[in-house]
Order: sequence, then C-alpha cells, then structure tokens
Amino acid sequence: MKRWTVMLVPEGLGSTRTLSLGSPQLWILGVSSVVLFLLLATFLFATAFFYRTHVTAQRHIRDLQRINRELAQEQAAVREERPEQAVDEKALAEFERRIREEYEAGNRAIAAELSRLRDEEEEIRKLYGLSPRANSAAEWVTADARDEDGRGGPPGRGGAVAQAASDPEPRPPHVIYGLARPSADLILEEIRVRIESLRELRDDTLAAQDKVARTPSGWPVRHAKRRITSRHGYRKDPFTYAVRHHEGLDIAAPYGSPVYATARGVVISAGWENYYGHTVRISHGNGHETVYAHLSRVLVRAGQEINRGDEVGRLGSTGRSTGPHLHYEVRVKGAAKDPEEYLPVAR
Repeated sequence: MKRWTVMLVPEGLGSTRTLSLGSPQLWILGVSSVVLFLLLATFLFATAFFYRTHVTAQRHIRDLQRINRELAQEQAAVREERPEQAVDEKALAEFERRIREEYEAGNRAIAAELSRLRDEEEEIRKLYGLSPRANSAAEWVTADARDEDGRGGPPGRGGAVAQAASDPEPRPPHVIYGLARPSADLILEEIRVRIESLRELRDDTLAAQDKVARTPSGWPVRHAKRRITSRHGYRKDPFTYAVRHHEGLDIAAPYGSPVYATARGVVISAGWENYYGHTVRISHGNGHETVYAHLSRVLVRAGQEINRGDEVGRLGSTGRSTGPHLHYEVRVKGAAKDPEEYLPVAR
C-alpha cells in the first residue's frame, strides 16, 4: 500500500516532524472534501437564487401597486374635470385586463423559476440518498376548489403553513407551478418553504456525513507487514485448544506498531482489562463500539474525543496473548460483528 510522508521543518531551532498518510486516509479526506464543497456550493447557490427571486417579486408587487394608485388618481381627475361625461368603460376594462395579464405573467415566471429550483433540490437529495421533501405551499389548496366555492375563517398568521384536517384532496407539490393565476402570497409562501427545505437539506447532509465518519471503516493497523492471524468466529483456543468463539480479529504486526481509531467517537475506557491487557474502547454512537486490545502502550484517556485515523496506542502482547498482535472488535448494540465486514479489502 502506498504511503505519503509530509515533513514539517521549523525555521531555526526545533525538531522536524513528519506526518505519514496512507491511501485510505487520502481517499477518505478527498471524498469528505468533495462532499463538503458540493454542500457549501449548493447552499450558497440556493441562497443567492432565493434572495434574487424574492427581491424581484417584491419589486414587481411594488410596481403593480404604483400603477394601481396612478390609475385611481387618473380616474378621479377625469371625474372632477368632466363630471358630466361618463368614463369610457370599455377602455378602462381593456386597461385593467392588460395590467392583470402582466401581473399574472410575472407570477408565472417566478413560479417557473421555483419549479427549476425544486427539481434541482430533488436531484441533490437523490444524489446523497436523503429523504425527499415533497411539500410546498400549494399542497393545502384542494384540487377541486372553484372560485365560486365558499371559503372563510379567521385571517390566521404567517410563516410555515399547516394542512387543514378537513382537506380531503390536497394538491400535489407542483400544483403552484401549473396554476393559471398563482397569487403573490402563495409564491412568497413557497419561497419560504423552499428556504426551509434547503436548510433541512444542509442539516441532513451534515448528519449523513457525520454518520459516515462514525461508522468503523479501514484497518486499525497500517503496517506493511500486517497479517490476520485469527478471524472472527469459532476457533481452537491458543492456550486450551478447546473450540471457542473468537469475537474479534487478530492482526499481527511488528511490536510497537501504531494502532489507529477506525471511526470518530469518544473513548469510554482506556486501561488494563483481564485477558485483554492494555485496552482502549471507543463509542461511535448509534450503538457502534470498537475495541483495541493487547496494546503495549495506551495513548488516549477516557472521555477523549477521537477522529478516524487518530493514534490510540501501540501494538503489543499484553494480557492473554501468545505474541505481538492487535485484538480488534466491532460491536453493534453490544453484539460482536465480524470486523472484516468493515475493512476496505478482506485479507
């Protein structure tokens, strides 16, 4: 396995430090960096898009309000100057129709942009295997509602919408994008829903990334001469030769070889245990725990937070052992699992 060494040479007096990285660490670091970059880029793009859409909608509404005020002033002036003449109803109706069409065309354009954003969000959720966010502001409009149907109730409050229990047929999420006349209030509410959905997407992605970081993966011993000397399962006991179940994986390597944590977690114990000798136990959350036994040295303490790749001790032969090796266990909710299932390549 290829390894890369980074040397840190201080100016003046001081000792030179080296950092040794293997292919698994570089691969994991690269994947994590790409995922984090994609997440940040997606969130920044969505935030900028929502802000621009919101500003455009507000400006459009202000323009329409200004036109309505000017129209009212013109009508009032005409009545004052020529009270004996009737207002040209046909011209007025045509003017109102044109203004209404412009207003509705603007709303449809904004709704189309929201549709594009929602589709992009769904693709990102599928890419990262996250649960879909299906709701929109229009889900609470009944599919068979007509303008002449009776509606009512108190004005309510703004913010997140909630589905009425009496609504028998909620419309599908994309209904807002197919409405002939989507209202400004509905569009603004949809913008709020999409912003909240993107925040959830960010939180879900971070949670998924944390789950990956807390799942045991990789070899706890990276020495080039490592080898598996006893696998998980039933075997002959090396001392009594009776058939016993071996709950871990024995990995032999030169005495004093570094032993690394295979996932992020917290050290729950670090010290001497019967049969195991010097032992480190790490809890990774979600019921996952790893055990590193027969160490010659323990380099961590109970309560210490650990990241994948941190050195926790040195390989040894303490406790009930026939020679230098690491006894490595992976437990899920207390049950011992085959550690080879968590290795990148079984050996």
